[in-house]
Amino acid sequence: FESICMAMATLSTGGFSTRDGSLTAFASPAMETVIIVFMLVGAINFTFHWAIFHGRGWRVYSSDPEFKYLIAVALGSSVILAAVLVQSSGTDTLESVRAGFFTSVSMLTTTGFYNSAPSSWPLFTTLLMIVLALIGGCTGSTAGGLKLLRFSMLMKLVRRELKRLPHPSAVLRITYAGRVADESSLSGILTFFCTYAI
Repeated sequence: FESICMAMATLSTGGFSTRDGSLTAFASPAMETVIIVFMLVGAINFTFHWAIFHGRGWRVYSSDPEFKYLIAVALGSSVILAAVLVQSSGTDTLESVRAGFFTSVSMLTTTGFYNSAPSSWPLFTTLLMIVLALIGGCTGSTAGGLKLLRFSMLMKLVRRELKRLPHPSAVLRITYAGRVADESSLSGILTFFCTYAI
């Protein structure tokens, strides 16, 4: 029963545990490893999973920039979080890597599981976890947040506007996956972000 409940809470990125202590109550690295994999599966665009089941091959994942962003942000934030935990808490390196990787993926996918007590961690880790939860997973997934597509386009929009400061009349195009983004889509992303921030 617990396995079924945890599987559903993981894949749906809902994060509801059958026990009060989330995954600290289980204290199982094997369980955490499986949950990490399926939290990432839940945070990937579900149309890609559908395409895989209909014979389009594994390249649908690698062809999408948003999938690459998800993996890069998950790995990057995991390394940062693990390094901070090793330096600040003085815990075992392997334990810090385990806690850092699990927590980063859990927050990025907005699942919210935890496998250690983050209340004792430094303030920086809390800020990093909030940023990861705000970014969220891929569009078309069950993860919450802004979504990596919108966040990446927002960063490109900011970079374009900074480049325009010395050259206000410059025509600079923003591309995503080899296509030029139209201005109405960029305006919609900016509006969504402002509304989300409020």
